[in-house]
Amino acid sequence: MLGHYVLLGVKPVISEFKRKSRKCKVCNKIYNAYEEKQTDVQIAINLFKESINDSYDKAMIVTGDSDLIPAIETVKEKFPMKEIKVLFPPLRVSISLKQVADSYAKIRPSHLIASQFPDEIDLGDDVKIVKPQEWV
Repeated sequence: MLGHYVLLGVKPVISEFKRKSRKCKVCNKIYNAYEEKQTDVQIAINLFKESINDSYDKAMIVTGDSDLIPAIETVKEKFPMKEIKVLFPPLRVSISLKQVADSYAKIRPSHLIASQFPDEIDLGDDVKIVKPQEWV
């Protein structure tokens, strides 16, 4: 259970996805794939910066990336009263992250399904937002 949290001042940090050509190991065809860039660095910098600014008492980081361990360890060393919880996305877990975080939980597919908007949202005045079919 993830529990109930009051999220005040939540600031999403949007990173970049770069297109990269890859070659299929089975059929040798070239295809486009995307990979995120700089996300772990952005999370680490913001975690430490907001610690310095005393913007939080408890931080929750959604990640399975052990590259964030040095940032978490540094925050815990410099600001021992700050609590850091790691939320692991589905099918991701890191024993090393579990060891450095104050607590952790797994985000289950059922959590994601329960958190989605409806397939269609009526904004009134004949304006609707519809979930793209490929997202269903």
